[in-house]
Amino acid sequence: MLLQRWQRLKDINLIIPAEYSCNFTNGKSAVYLKDAIIKAEQLQTWQNWEEFVPKTSVTNSVNRLLVLPDKHCATLIQMSLWRQVKIKLDEHKSVDGGFRYEEAIPPDTLMYLSWGVTSQANGTAQKSSQDFKDLLAANDIFQIGGQESLGRGFVQQWM
Repeated sequence: MLLQRWQRLKDINLIIPAEYSCNFTNGKSAVYLKDAIIKAEQLQTWQNWEEFVPKTSVTNSVNRLLVLPDKHCATLIQMSLWRQVKIKLDEHKSVDGGFRYEEAIPPDTLMYLSWGVTSQANGTAQKSSQDFKDLLAANDIFQIGGQESLGRGFVQQWM
């Protein structure tokens, strides 16, 4: 599902490999995902995997890929969210209320998004598009949500 979406957004015509295709088969190692064990004999060699990785200095470290069925991919995404239990303390350092949970995207997560500008009634769509491109070009690091004092919410972007 994600590779199909990537292919549509990038407008590329690559053949999406079969489930369990990977670039690290050695015939010995199984892959363990929460409730799923992918046996070594299920893994298939993926020859052209590099065609699916963006060619930038930021992605140079991407060197092990595995194509998962949608059900395993959904589990992996759900389980990779960082969850932290929080409690509120009153002035006497006693628990004030119950627990609350925070979820965050783990560091080094690679995300992509498509963006565009819709035509606007006041005729500023072209200027808005250029302003956004200028903003992206001038800044490699952005903070999107998160708490700056905890180092959360910082993302590195490239086009």
